[in-house]
Amino acid sequence: MLRAKIAGALVIFYADKDDPYWDFLVKYATPALESDAPDFLNYDAQGKSSSGPSPKFEAWMKAHNLSPSSELFEDSFYMMPSSMLFLGWTRDARAIPLLRRGLLSPNHQIEIVAAME
Repeated sequence: MLRAKIAGALVIFYADKDDPYWDFLVKYATPALESDAPDFLNYDAQGKSSSGPSPKFEAWMKAHNLSPSSELFEDSFYMMPSSMLFLGWTRDARAIPLLRRGLLSPNHQIEIVAAME
């Protein structure tokens, strides 16, 4: 994540068309854009989250032969959304199509970050 922050700053200050720092950010965000993982948390009608993985996330883990772990939660809730954040933070026009793709994610955290950026 620190490398992504640095790459984002370098894109802001030194952006050009053949930008290895931009390429790094795109590569960093690609797993989030390609992930079919739903939200880790389950939300009720009032928007409050319940503990543990959501039924959709449990079904996704089963379909992908994965066992529950704190790493899966961290990836779903923090790491993948943050990768989208760094794209938007650059305010680079090249981020727009990627952020739009983020709006289609089954992970609401990714959608939220893509919409905010």
